[in-house]
This record gives sequence, C-alpha cells and structure tokens, in this order.
Amino acid sequence: MDLSNINSQWIWIAAGVIAVVLIIALVASVARRRSETLRPLTADVRERFRADWRRVEEMFIDRPASAVVQAEELINELIRTRGVTMKHPRVAERYRAGHAVIDRHSRAKASTEELRQALLHYRGIYEDLTGERTDVPTTIPTAAELATPRRDTIREDERPRV
Repeated sequence: MDLSNINSQWIWIAAGVIAVVLIIALVASVARRRSETLRPLTADVRERFRADWRRVEEMFIDRPASAVVQAEELINELIRTRGVTMKHPRVAERYRAGHAVIDRHSRAKASTEELRQALLHYRGIYEDLTGERTDVPTTIPTAAELATPRRDTIREDERPRV
C-alpha cells in the first residue's frame, strides 16, 4: 500500500469539501443580501428625517456628545424604517465606528474631534439610506469672477476736461 497516494487522495477530498462549503457560504450570503431590500421612504417621512438630521447637526455646535447620541438614535430609527439590519454592508462598518466613540465618551475618553468623526460616520449612513448627499461641493466664485470687468480703454466722453 502506497501511503503517498492515500495522503494525496485525502488532500484532494479535503480541498473539494472546502470548495463546496465556500460555495454554499457565498450563495447564502448573496441570498441574505437580496432578501434585505430597502423599503422606500415616503416624501413626508423623508422630510421628517431631513429636519431631524438638521437639528442633530445644529446641536453639535453646543452639545457634541448629545448630538452624536441623537444621531445614533435617528440612524437606528432610519435603519428600522428602511428595513435593513446592522449587517447591511452600507451600515455595519460606519455604525460600529460611530458607536465605538459613544462608548469611549461614556468612559470620558473621547475628544470633540472623535465625536465629530462619529457624527460623520452617522451622516454617511444617513446619506446612504436616504439617498441624500449633504457634502456636495458647491462652486464658490473667486474675487476676480465677482468683480466688474475692467475696461482698458476710456471712452472720449469719460475723459476729464482740461
């Protein structure tokens, strides 16, 4: 009996089993993601979320920690309303990052900058789930663009009389 052939056969069998398990896991993952579709937001619900989000951002100026906690609560409500879970790829990483800052703040170990970063994580989730982008760049005209165009020549009727 040749042991090298037997070992070689077991390696191939193990590789085949691993491949089947990976394929099953991949199919299950795709099925889970497909079953997790976003429920649409009605216009009035979308407007309520927009107004609530504006209040959260305004609150950050005076009470950053309270604003971040409010943001998390608003995001939790938005997640429930849209019908997604915390495992949704557009939610999971940002939510964990934001929540970690709240945990650090509860132990008095989060700075205002960290709270700002947490709010940005929550804003990313808000934007993804509402389809709104609040960080769209706007063009700001330069001083040269705002100034009246300069004329290099003076008309005859504009010349001073001597």
